[in-house]
Formats: sequence, C-alpha cells, structure tokens
Amino acid sequence: MLIEPREQILDIWRSVAGNSFRGGKWQWGGDRERNSISDAEQLLCILYPATQIPQLRLDDIDEVSDDALTALRPLGNDVDVIRRLLEGLVEYMEEYRDEDGRPIFTAGSYLDPLDPDQKDPGPTREQLDLEIVDAFSMSVTLSLATIGFLQILRGGVSSRRTIAQIDHLNTLASARLTAAMTGLLRSFSVNVFEVDDPAGRNLCSMINQGSEPDRIVAERFSRSLRDIRTRLREEVTIGSGLVKEELENENRLFECGWSWGIVKDAGKVELVGDDVPQRSGVAEDRPYLYFTGVALDGIEDLFTSRTRILGLLDDTQQRLATSLQLRWELCTQFWNRAATFGSEQWAVEDVPWTTTDGVTNDYFTLFVVSMVVQRMAGERQSGERTQTASLARVGRLLEELASRGRITRRPLEGEVSLSLHSPGVRLRLMGTEELGPRQSWVVSNYSSLLLKRTLATVGLTSDTAERRRLADLSDKLWDHLQRRRLGQDGAGQGLWDQPANVLPVGKSKNGSPSWYHTQRVVECLVVGANLMQSDPRVSAELVEQVAEFLAEAEHIFDQEKLKGTPNAGHSIRDTFESIAARLERARDLETKKPATALVLAQDVLRDLETISTARRSSTSVTPL
Repeated sequence: MLIEPREQILDIWRSVAGNSFRGGKWQWGGDRERNSISDAEQLLCILYPATQIPQLRLDDIDEVSDDALTALRPLGNDVDVIRRLLEGLVEYMEEYRDEDGRPIFTAGSYLDPLDPDQKDPGPTREQLDLEIVDAFSMSVTLSLATIGFLQILRGGVSSRRTIAQIDHLNTLASARLTAAMTGLLRSFSVNVFEVDDPAGRNLCSMINQGSEPDRIVAERFSRSLRDIRTRLREEVTIGSGLVKEELENENRLFECGWSWGIVKDAGKVELVGDDVPQRSGVAEDRPYLYFTGVALDGIEDLFTSRTRILGLLDDTQQRLATSLQLRWELCTQFWNRAATFGSEQWAVEDVPWTTTDGVTNDYFTLFVVSMVVQRMAGERQSGERTQTASLARVGRLLEELASRGRITRRPLEGEVSLSLHSPGVRLRLMGTEELGPRQSWVVSNYSSLLLKRTLATVGLTSDTAERRRLADLSDKLWDHLQRRRLGQDGAGQGLWDQPANVLPVGKSKNGSPSWYHTQRVVECLVVGANLMQSDPRVSAELVEQVAEFLAEAEHIFDQEKLKGTPNAGHSIRDTFESIAARLERARDLETKKPATALVLAQDVLRDLETISTARRSSTSVTPL
C-alpha cells in the first residue's frame, strides 16, 4: 500500500502541535467553536497514535523517537512535550464538568438547525447542554488512552509535582470514563414494530430480495433472530433498551442500536450511584445507524488487548464494560444478519439502504457494511473463520460505495452524491423539539469511514488477489483524502478538511482545521499501521504447498545424513548444520509466514541437490 502511516502521522503531529499550542498555552476550537467532542478529537490527534503505535509512543521518555520529538517541537523539548500534554488533558477534563465537578458531555456547536437555508433559529441553551452519543464514545476512547498513558508514564517520573498531576488527571479521566460508559448504557435502544407498520414495511423492503410476500420473509427473518431476541429480553437488565414484553411476540420485528443521546425515560444505572450525574433524556427511542456505529467504535476500545493487559478498568467499570460488550455483540449480530439476509443477493447489496424511518442514502449502506466488517473482525478474534466469499462480497460493496461517492469516479457538478462529502447528510435529532426548535446532526466522514473499513477488511482476508484489490482501493481512498488537506493560507495547514480541492462542491472553507475530520483520518492511519504490524494473512493453499516442500526437503536431508560425511571437511558439516537450522526455522514459519518458509525450503533443496551431485561425481568411474 502507498499509505505510510508513520510519516503521515508525524506530519499531522507537526501541524496539530503548531495549531494547538501558541503563546504558551493550548488553543482550542477549529472550524467550529470548541465543545466537548471537538476538544477530545483535537487531543486524540496526538494521544491516540501515541498509545496505539509502539514506534510513536510518548509515555516513556527513554523510548521516544527523535522524529516524534521533532514533529512535536512546537510543544517544546522532550520534557516539555509530556508536560504540555498533561496540561492539555487536565484542562479538558476540568473544563467539561458541572458545578458539582461531575463530567458533562455536551454537543455544543456540533448541533445544527434542521433547515439552515430557512434561517431556523439556533439551539436553545437547554439544547446546547444536551449530551450526545458522539461525546460518550469519544470520551471512552480519550479516557482509556489517557489512563493507559499515565500508567506507563508514572513509572518513569520522579518529580513529586508531576506525580501529583498524574494522579489528579488519572482520577479525572477515570470519573469521565465511568460517566461516558453510563451514558452509552442509557442511550441504547430496541425498537419493536409490527410488520405492517411503516417501519416494518421499510425493513421488509430491504430484506426481501425475492418475490415472496413480505409476511413470509418477515417470519423467516424473525426466526433467524430468535437467539438475539432471547438475549435482549433476558440479559439486557440495566440502562435503556428494556423491552421484555414487546419482544416476547415473535410476530413483531425489531432493530437495536444507539439513539443520538440518552433516550427519553431511560432508567438510571444503579451501579454507579450518585457519583455520575444521570440526567433525563429526550432522544427518540429508536436506533440511528450513524450513532450506533459511533458507539460501537468506542465500546471496542473497552475490550482490546491493551485495555486488558494494562488493567485500565476498575471493578465498577468492568461491570459496565460487560454490559456494553453484550450490547456490542447483540447489535453487530443483528445488523450482520439483516445485512446478509437473502439466499442469492444480500439485503445490503441492494444499494442504497433504507432505514426503518424511510430515509434512503448511500451513507446508510456504508454504516451497515461497517457493522458487518466489525462483526467479522469480532468473529476472527474469537477464533471463528470468515468465509473468503463473504469477504469478497464486502470488498465489492466497498468498491461500489467508493464509486457511488465519486471518489474513484469522475465527479460531475450538481450530482446528489457530492452531498455525502459536503455539506454531508443531515440527521434529524428527534426529541430535541421538546427543548426548542428541532436540531440536526451533520455527518460528512464518508471518505474516511470508507477507508477505515477497507483497511480493516484487508486485514481480515487471506486471499492474495482480494487483498491486492482492496489494497489498491485503499490507495485510491487515501489519495483522495490526501488531496483534501487544507492549504498554505490557513491556520490548519496540513490538516483537514477541504473537499473543494477534489470535488465540485462550491466555495472553499475558511482554512481552520476540522478536528472531526482530522481525528478520523488519524484513526485510519492507526488502523493502517496496525495492519502493517500484524502477521500477514495466511493462504491455506500455500500452507499445504509449503508442507509438501518441507516434507521432501526433510526426507532428502535424512537420506544424506544417513549416508554420512566420510572424508568431508568442515565445509560439508557446516552446510549440514545450516540446513538443519533453516529447516527448523521453516517449520516455525510454516503457518505464520508460509511464503518465507517456502523460500527457505527451496534453498535447502538446492543445497541438498548440490551435495547429491557432488556425491555422484566423486563415486563415478571413468571408462577405459
């Protein structure tokens, strides 16, 4: 792949540091006024790679690379970099607390009027204070990154002042993590409806890929969800989404996921007591595909190997994480089954996807495909094997979405698909009208989300041709994103997002960075870096071929050893020792790096043939 994650992240760090720290203090905000989500995204542009990529770690002064320190030079020298990061994190954690010192997760300037062209009034004070799933999820990621960063950093710090600052920040981050997890538990939604309801008809329009009556298809789909229905009814016991009676009727359909915020009438999570403010919610009790994807991303960070190995969760957080992981599993299972429902054509292959509230858009197809990829990744981690054919179908869908989004095809001015990038898809936040004019949420990360899921799919497939095809798509997506960087004439030089650079979408933006877009590009680069650090995916056919080569090489080697090495000098004995070592190494690599093992086996076979030829030459008799 053409993506160079390390170099690209260092370039981004250079721009982020120069933009974010001026005059001896942190500068917040970008193309919008600062809010709890945007500020978290700004910090994660530095902290997320520093805690996810070992070569870019900042938590051990002795291990920090020179090029990382050079990139972060606007923050100061090696000691200053750490000190300034700690200051920024403390400032963030203290800024977004209520009068009682408890964490808040307000959306602020990320809220938009539902119809800006009609000059709808802006959000009221109560609406600006609404807590939203994006804030919960981003805070889970930031808090975990902070706690892990502090845990390693503390072991190498001797200054009492710095240790006290680390302990204070750790307390703030842990409290914020608990509150964010609680918010996610209270934003979960299970929407139950009749087949003949508008929601039922819209769902059937997607899953019915044949000519059968909707009622028959709905019954078959409902049967396929029995295990999920049972677990939702019996195991989801805290937070929101408790719909036991409605789920008992198998003639009803349902969907599960996350609403845009704390759902109306959501129950309190008794586990956390009064330490976490559990405010009343107004969000519609219905899953939104975008916010479901956002929630799943944050929850994934709770059960990574890093979180487990470093022991980042306390006892209460462990119990909250268990409940969230249950929701993650049920949600990805549901959407995977909905997406892949159909005997010949999958439902999600009938592009574009229509949501249960009747809205159709390519963006929704991308959200559903994203959950399919997340489900496949979860199955891979649990030891299940994903079918190559299924991954190939996902790959074709990703290619189609890149084409439909005019990323890999020439865009024409005025095309509807251009709105995926600018201004984005406007989601109605149902329930906000209780506190003022109805608000919306604009989603415009189509390109970066498509790249992130493409890279994840590359990591899942072992088919060489499919990996090459997806890697080529990744390169095209990255080239598109690269060209959307802000230019020389703004404060956000080298950051994102300027879609007008590559798409006919009207006037350019003001040159200030969008932390929303920049942080999501950084996520893509982290996924790319982890993909490059992982062991290559193994072809079963190649493993079988290597086994045949090694079997022959070992057998011939045993024959040569049986013949002995009389009159042989050190040279032949050294060759035998080298062959034995290479065969042992090839066996170690047989199932991990079969191509490398194959090369070693071929080298051994060549050496053995040379030895055999030498034997024949030395024993041949010249005729008289």
